[in-house]
Amino acid sequence: MRADKHLARCAVLLGLALVVTAGCRSPMNEVAVGPVAEARQRVRQQPNTHDSWLALGQAYLNEENYNDAHIAFKRAWSMDQKSAPALRGLAECALALGDPQTGLNWVKQALALDSQDATAIGLRGRLKFSQGDLAGAYQDLMYARKLASLALKDSLTLTNVHLAQKKPEEALAQAEETVRRFPLEAHAHHNYGVLLDTLDRPREAEDEYRLAIKCDPDLHRDKLLLAQLLVRRRQKLDEARALALEVATKEPMEGVPAAVAARALYLQGDKHAGYKELIGVQKQFRYTPIVLLWIYEAAQELGDREVAESVRKILTQMSAPRPAASDES
Repeated sequence: MRADKHLARCAVLLGLALVVTAGCRSPMNEVAVGPVAEARQRVRQQPNTHDSWLALGQAYLNEENYNDAHIAFKRAWSMDQKSAPALRGLAECALALGDPQTGLNWVKQALALDSQDATAIGLRGRLKFSQGDLAGAYQDLMYARKLASLALKDSLTLTNVHLAQKKPEEALAQAEETVRRFPLEAHAHHNYGVLLDTLDRPREAEDEYRLAIKCDPDLHRDKLLLAQLLVRRRQKLDEARALALEVATKEPMEGVPAAVAARALYLQGDKHAGYKELIGVQKQFRYTPIVLLWIYEAAQELGDREVAESVRKILTQMSAPRPAASDES
């Protein structure tokens, strides 16, 4: 069972690590559609107005294009340095781009304008959480909730604060509140699903992953989490393999999706083909721990002692959990 337990840990880490990278593009020279195109057209028509640049920054922020959002918000702020929305937008960009201290500086300026700005206080809580300040994050987020209903990102972060503080019941209550308030938001169902998965409630976790995918079919993260969960439970393996293969073609993720697909094939009974696929993943991506763990188990079961011993040594050198007996296959 060791490999499947390690898979569960990988699922949690993957689910909680919501890392978004943004391109370095010029906000006025790229091809854009939808809200961004409309906001850019407004900037062209009104290039010297604060509101036009603020709208462009928000449009980019909504698309998670944080570099361009920063440029637009900075331009808006240069036109009105007492613009709380521009200051909060700059703080959001700093958080997303991995610079929480700069984000806190921007939020400080926003709160100097209005100390009861619930949006800014919640944002400050998220910035503190990103720095590992659990007590500070909790205080800010709870105060923001007292002032007004929490925004989605604040509500998700409060769930993770409770979990980091080892308060699973509070985390569950907050996650449930989030999906009630934001039933059409994929991130709400994702967060709740990961939490349920962490707390060993796989059936409910499966439901939430499916709801996340229904809300946003392009979320490869949740398709992989669902595939991992199905493989771990040894259920619906055809679906698990199809999901994992779909993700593998779009987001390699260090070979994990391809390995999940191979593991599903192995558990379906085509052990030699599954083992061969696992070896292929290992050759392409080298030392991904979960892939090595599954190769070790397959090599043990299929009697490939040379590979099993080689992988065991690699895992030992990587300080990964040493494989025990193979799970029941």
